[in-house]
Amino acid sequence: MTDRKKDTEILVLRHQVAVLERQLAGTRVRFTASDRALLAALLNRLPRGVLRRTRLLVRPDTVLR
Repeated sequence: MTDRKKDTEILVLRHQVAVLERQLAGTRVRFTASDRALLAALLNRLPRGVLRRTRLLVRPDTVLR
């Protein structure tokens, strides 16, 4: 996959997260243990600065703990 296609996919995913956040309107998202484990494993590879700028349904501090 080219960098351009990856960037496009990332933008699409970010927009989907924004739409979901808007629809939830403060409702808390419930993750399963396997969801949390996968997110922690993937997000652990990102530098803290990137985590703080990224739109996440979980708080970066939770992942970093």
